[in-house]
Amino acid sequence: MSPYPRRDSLPGEPCSPADDPRGVPRVEPQVLDFRYGPRGKPELAPRFGRAGLQFNASHSEGVGLYAVTAWRRVGVDIERVRPMPDLEAIAERRFSLHEQGELRRLAPGL
Repeated sequence: MSPYPRRDSLPGEPCSPADDPRGVPRVEPQVLDFRYGPRGKPELAPRFGRAGLQFNASHSEGVGLYAVTAWRRVGVDIERVRPMPDLEAIAERRFSLHEQGELRRLAPGL
């Protein structure tokens, strides 16, 4: 048994505002619809727009990170730290001169 209170629903539009003492409507999870934005980021379908729920997720090698906000866009990203022997070559091709200098300052010996 989980020590956390059970939460069967998320804020959404289809239910009555009286469902929550704060006036936040609730909807069953299986009713949620998702779509992908122009850059491929998943988001709640437009019919849930009044709820203001924003979220983002990232995962890397068995570790996940989730962020949920109300009325604010959010973005998260995680990656495994790994050696990058070609970092200098990548920086020379993709970074501005200023960014290359900052990288060298942060990673002496590069």
